[in-house]
Amino acid sequence: MINKKILYGAAGAAAIIISSVLFLTTEQTPYVQYIEYNMLLKEKLADKQISMSSPIKLQKQEDIEQYCAFFTNQEMQKLTEYCTS
Repeated sequence: MINKKILYGAAGAAAIIISSVLFLTTEQTPYVQYIEYNMLLKEKLADKQISMSSPIKLQKQEDIEQYCAFFTNQEMQKLTEYCTS
């Protein structure tokens, strides 16, 4: 009888821990997403034998204007908050 209580208690604790981890990992910060996306990009490029250095996040407006000119439409370009090198 005591063994069943321990087993049920352990299963309940495991369920709480697993649901907590799932909840915390689904609410990622933009910085965590940024890291994950860059790692995915690095892996995809490596599949094609293209090496990529660790990314540098450019956030200053003057850096974005100099290194991250993606759009010819200036209104669209102004929406760029950051890019990576």
